[in-house]
Order: sequence, then C-alpha cells, then structure tokens
Amino acid sequence: MAKQPFPLDRGWAWAIVFGSFVCVFFMVGTAKSTGMFLPEFQKHFNVSTSLASMVMGGSAIVYALAAPFCILLGQIFTVRKVIIIGGIIGFVGMALGSLLFSMEYVIAVWGVCFGIGNATIYGNCLVIMGYYFHKRRTLANGLALTGSSIGQFTLPPFIEFLLETYGLQGCILILAGVYFNVVAAASLFRPPSFWASPEDAVISLHDEEEAGGEGDQISKGDGHLLINGKISPEDKTNSVDSSVNDRNVSVVANNNGAENVVQKSVSLEEDAVEGNNLTFDGDSADSPLVSPSKEVAFKDSEESTRSPKKMVRYHSYMASTGSLCMRPLSMYGSSMFGEAHDMQIEELEEEKGEKQGGVSQICQQARDMFDFSVMKSYVAVFTTITNFLSFFGYFNFVLFLPAAVLAKGITKYDKALLVSLCGIGDLVGRLLTAFIGDRAFVSHYKMQAVGILALSVNIGLFIFADSFAWMAVHTMLYGFFGGINVSLAAVVIIDFVGLKNMPRLLAVVMLIQGVGASIGQPLLGGVKDATGSFDLVLVICTVSGLLAGILLLCYPLAVKLEYRRPERYRLLPQVDIATETVSVP
Repeated sequence: MAKQPFPLDRGWAWAIVFGSFVCVFFMVGTAKSTGMFLPEFQKHFNVSTSLASMVMGGSAIVYALAAPFCILLGQIFTVRKVIIIGGIIGFVGMALGSLLFSMEYVIAVWGVCFGIGNATIYGNCLVIMGYYFHKRRTLANGLALTGSSIGQFTLPPFIEFLLETYGLQGCILILAGVYFNVVAAASLFRPPSFWASPEDAVISLHDEEEAGGEGDQISKGDGHLLINGKISPEDKTNSVDSSVNDRNVSVVANNNGAENVVQKSVSLEEDAVEGNNLTFDGDSADSPLVSPSKEVAFKDSEESTRSPKKMVRYHSYMASTGSLCMRPLSMYGSSMFGEAHDMQIEELEEEKGEKQGGVSQICQQARDMFDFSVMKSYVAVFTTITNFLSFFGYFNFVLFLPAAVLAKGITKYDKALLVSLCGIGDLVGRLLTAFIGDRAFVSHYKMQAVGILALSVNIGLFIFADSFAWMAVHTMLYGFFGGINVSLAAVVIIDFVGLKNMPRLLAVVMLIQGVGASIGQPLLGGVKDATGSFDLVLVICTVSGLLAGILLLCYPLAVKLEYRRPERYRLLPQVDIATETVSVP
C-alpha cells in the first residue's frame, strides 16, 4: 500500500499541534502548580518550608540537565518514542510519590522523575513541529505554546478540588494519571518516515510560481512541487535539470551498483538582516534565521522505505520565534557549532557503520552543547547574569504564591484562583509580544528590560496587598509582564550573540538557571522559616528582578567592553541596536 504524501502545513500537521498543546498543557500547568502542594507537604510531614520546596528544586535541576540530551535522543529514536518514555517515567514517579513514605522519598521519586518527564516534552514538541511546518511554523508554535498559559489557568482549581475531596495522597495519584495523558498525546507524533518515501521526491517550495523544465513532469499542489513517478533503471544514469524561476532545483541520479543515490539541492536566496530585526523569506525550506541552502541525500530502490532521519541526520536549534528549526548536520563542520564549510554529500555508509557514526556524532553534539568556552565573552557573561536574575525573581514568586496568600488569610479555593489568574495574564502578555515583538520602533532588549522592571515592581507591591481583589490585580499583572519576559528571552539572546553562538549560550543559561532553582527554592524556604513571613522572600524576588532589568539596559556598555578585548574573545552582536549607535573606541 502506497504511503500518503507528507502533510506539510496541512492535514496531520495540525494533529501534531494538538498533541504538542496537550503535552505543554500538562507539563507547564503541573510544574507551575506544584506550589499548591508546598503547605500540604509541610502539614503532612511536619517539615520546614525549605525541605518541602526541594521537590520543586529537584525537578528544576533535573530538567535543566536532561532537556538538551532529550532533544538529541529525539533525533536518534524519534520524538514520539522519547516523549512517550518520558511521560511514563513522569507518571510512575508521581504515582510512587503518592505513597508518601517520607519527604525525602517524595523528593527522590517525584522530583527526579517529574523533571525527566518534562525534559522530554518541550524541546521535542518544537522539533516535531519544525518537521511538519514551514510556512505556518510561527502560527503552529503559537497555538501549541498557549497550552502553557491555559494549563496554568486550568489545573490549580482542579488540584485544589482533588486536595479537598481525596486528600494529599489521592490528589497526587489522580494527578499522575492526568499527567499520563502526555503519552496519549505523544502517540500523535508520527515520524516523517510514516509518510511517502523519499523516492517520491517531494520538494517543499512555498510559492505560486509556474514550474518549468524538461524530463520528469513537475506538478504543483498544496504548497509542494512534486516530481511525479519513479526513476526508471535506465534513467538512473541521466541528469534531469529543472529550473523554478529564481530557484534552481536539480535532480541528479547516479548508478552505484546495488545502491542508487538521488541527490537534490535547493538553492534559495540568502536571508536579510536589517536593523534590529531578523527578516527571512517565508518560503525557505530550511530555517527562518539561517542562509537556507540545503542538501538532502536519499537512497532509492530497496532503501527507499528506510527512515529519512537515518539517511539525513538533522540538528535542531532555536529560532527567534521560540521554535526549534531543523538543519542537516552535513551543513556543519567537524563540530556542530563550528565554522560552516563547503557542503558536500558523502557516500552513504553501510547501515551498521552509519548507525555507529550517528551515535558518535550525537555524543560530539552533547559535548559541544555544554561548551563553556562561550563564557570567555563579556556579552555572554552579561547575558547569563541577566537571565539568571530575571528567572530567579520571576519563577520563585509563583512557586511560593499559594503559601504566601494562605498566610495572608486567603481561602484555599481563592488561592487556586489567584494562581489561575497568572495564567490568564501570561497568555495576554505572550499574544501582545507576538504582535509587537518584531516592530522596529524599539529594541528587543529594551522591551524585555521594561517587562522585567514592571514585573519586579509588581512583586514588591504584592507585599502590601491585603484583600483578594488587590491580590488578583497583582497576579494578573505578574502573568502579563512575565509572559512578555519569557517570550523575548530567546530573541534577545540571538540579538546579543548571534544564531551560531546561541545554542551554546542557551545550554549554559539553562544549566545555571536549573542549579539556581535547585538552590534558590530551598534557600528562600529557609528565609521564610527564619523570619516566619514570606515578605522577605518577596523582597528578594523583587530585588533580583530589578537588578536584571537595570543590567539589561546597560547592554551598550557590555558591547563597548567587548570591543576593547582581543578579537579572538569577541562575540559581536549580530544585529544593530535599533535607533542607536554603539561607539567603538
């Protein structure tokens, strides 16, 4: 039975979006609702706030360490398998945690397993959408990632209902079963090999231009140019050249005995970098942020049914839209983040040798991903410090929010509603940022700095709130400004150090944030135990955010310091700072 055409930007691709939405819904919704359990753990085990908060801290550091490796595993074993296994691990850990033998036991099984489960979800969901979407990638990512805001809005009241009805043990067990829906959602993530085999020669070109040329007939439909028919044996020594307006599509077939290799190269226009915005050709078949020259090698005959990822291995990287885009590993040098060299399609290896090479290359990617040499740059150090401080103030507030409002006399259901209001504000902030984020009237880093400063002031004012309505306003504003901050974080990193250096720096930032969370949450819990109040905890979160916002506005100074260093240490900004000029001494 013939396979169906690959559903690029249509059909089953939207099922991928739905599955990603469900996965992100339970991942982020559950993670940001774990603060609901903090007072319950204290009451059940009679432990300090510091020890009870280590459940959240443990899952945070496990997530930070495991997430990059889970993305790499997804490229070896398929995204569907990795997320399904991660969902099972998270489910088992939470279910075992419901036994409540001791606080240390809950930290070990729930904290660690929940962190591993979440680490398999977020990045891999963006990777699979990168396969299925090109023209509508931004829309797909936006729809899928709204699951985080809606999850934060929906789950806290549900968790409070479970706590009131079934107690702590029953609530955790039921929540584990709910989290298991991640496995069902991940089953929708069909790998690219499920669809039509490479010998159908589907070339993704998103335009309405007329196709011409000789040889095989080229037909157009649903955003694809399809070279119809299979390559006959007698034609495999011939060359078929077709031109599509400004784009050159060449299909060259070579006869190599038992193996026949079809090579297709698509040359597209080079992306433009203008002002403070990274602009791109939406028709690019590779990525919105890199020069989309692409080479693909496919095997014919009996090898055509093999998975495309076994023939062409891809590396995923984050774009400014927050999506992970795919790029062939052959486009990189000896290192995944090394200098690009002339692209060549090497002869395909034997299946066993190719598999060993793939694993070896993935190990090399893992080593390169945690490359701390990037920290030789002042701009990289500056970016890491600002991201750590902003994350510390932003994330810790929502984790301690339920316990803090209970101390102010708020009822349990009103406590859950306040956490839900954070999710509503977060959704509005993300949508607003998506609308104005690429407008040229202000720099990205200035927008993020204003959002962080407003967020921090709002957290500080929350100390004085003494009624539900007043607290509701502050939690809504917290979500709103937090959504702006999170939406711009990846964009600002790219603006500061460029796309080539962004994956290395992002891995370091995630690692430091995870370590900070694992230490910071017990530390803030200890502050509450020592003072008997959450006021000083909120003050620390406020000061941390204010420092991040003020430092971020000092970015031009960091650039000046960078230019004074020897050139070999520089990570020069890849995009001009809008409406201002950085003078170079």
